[in-house]
Amino acid sequence: SMAAGATGVWLTTGRGQSYGQIQRVAPGTGRLAGTLHLAAGRCLSVSLIAGNLLARCLTLSGSKTVFLRISPLTGQVGWRGGPVTKGIFAVAAAPQSVWYDADYSGTYGLISTANGGSRKVTVYSDHYPANFAYTRSLVYSQGFLWSLNSDENVAKIDPKNGQVLRSYSYRSYDPVQAGGLDYFTVSAGSLWFLDDGYPF
Repeated sequence: SMAAGATGVWLTTGRGQSYGQIQRVAPGTGRLAGTLHLAAGRCLSVSLIAGNLLARCLTLSGSKTVFLRISPLTGQVGWRGGPVTKGIFAVAAAPQSVWYDADYSGTYGLISTANGGSRKVTVYSDHYPANFAYTRSLVYSQGFLWSLNSDENVAKIDPKNGQVLRSYSYRSYDPVQAGGLDYFTVSAGSLWFLDDGYPF
């Protein structure tokens, strides 16, 4: 996995703590500029959100997943969320929370608390139809979390509590569900989908 920003280009190594899980490459030269040795197992992904690195790593035993918010300037972990299940299929990070789809059982969030810990919440809806058993894609954009679900419906979610605020039906953008919609993003007030190319 790779993330790029003003502080450098960050790469996961696929190795554990002794070798270092994340490396920083200087963007001007392409040379190795540092390695992070984190109190975790292998890191599976890294991204930049709100000026911090967010790493998704395995625990030292390799049996569960932890999320680490890391200062790119100091390399220090400022927040640790989890451990949670190892079977994670989609991840999105908001400024004060991390969201993931787990083991075909639902979509969950870890919300930062004032004491540096986290509280786990489940995405829920009182008024909108949404099937969160399998989330194909999660996106944080325009201040909200967005979920493309297996039924091709999209849910707009409040990242502060996991409540579904609005649901968008596949009937308006893929009425016969022929598009094979697996990935999407939200930008400029629109939903953008990547379909499988046939027969959509």
